[in-house]
Amino acid sequence: MNSFSTFWVGNTLGHYEKMSLKSALVTGKEVTLYTYEDLDDIPDGVTQIDASLIMPRTPAVEKMIEMRKFSGMSNIFRYKMLRQKITTWFDLDVIFLKEDFPVSPYIFAYEDSKFINGAVLSYPQNSELSNLLITKATIDEVCSRPHGSTGPKLLSKSVTDLALEGYALPSKSFYPIHWSEPWKFFHSSFFDVVTKVSTDSFAVHLWNDLLKISDSSLKTQRPPRGSYMEHLFSVFDCEMPNLPPLPKSEFDRWRKTLSASHGHLVKKSILRTSFRKLRSNRVFRGL
Repeated sequence: MNSFSTFWVGNTLGHYEKMSLKSALVTGKEVTLYTYEDLDDIPDGVTQIDASLIMPRTPAVEKMIEMRKFSGMSNIFRYKMLRQKITTWFDLDVIFLKEDFPVSPYIFAYEDSKFINGAVLSYPQNSELSNLLITKATIDEVCSRPHGSTGPKLLSKSVTDLALEGYALPSKSFYPIHWSEPWKFFHSSFFDVVTKVSTDSFAVHLWNDLLKISDSSLKTQRPPRGSYMEHLFSVFDCEMPNLPPLPKSEFDRWRKTLSASHGHLVKKSILRTSFRKLRSNRVFRGL
């Protein structure tokens, strides 16, 4: 199966989302992008399909959009899509590195020693896993519960409850860089490190939520010269953001906060709260 699908809410794609799509095309995948809007800036070769065919734009869906519950919304969408279509889901912060891809009825991988992540996901349409995820991931759940309740936590518990852990790929498959270390993608001194740990990876996950935790975003700023992120933009011949890179002092604060969170086993939801406090104090005004 060479069909890969994803979902986007909005009128235009960002530089990183375009690179994700381009990486899938370049590595030989047939790519479908589901959207509610008709986009004119998608890479050539991507098939665009109305997302309403999977998840109609009902008042409840509009509520998720108004609340900016995009992560939870994409979780619901992927579970519905995988029920209806034989395809592999990928998040738009996943960059594919090679044509090789696992062949298995179940495709998912550990993000760390505890959780299974669904940034790259596939399973049989009418499987027990599909039934469980569809039942548990509801719009009410997304709108009323904390960030992440319908993502890795639900997927990990469901896989465990159904004794499917044997299908889980190692973290190096899609998540060679831990969620507490996305700064390594942007640090020129860690180019060789990232290159080495991703040698056996089918893709790398960029941890989008931790790149856009402030008023502007690392995603709107040009990657530092010599960084692995700059390398990715070059490899896939994609236009880079125009704004100057993040000032070193602010980059170091971001890096230290992420690293400290891992050292103290702080959950990502708590980490985001910490970043919001820093942002309110204008520590991250350039991020």
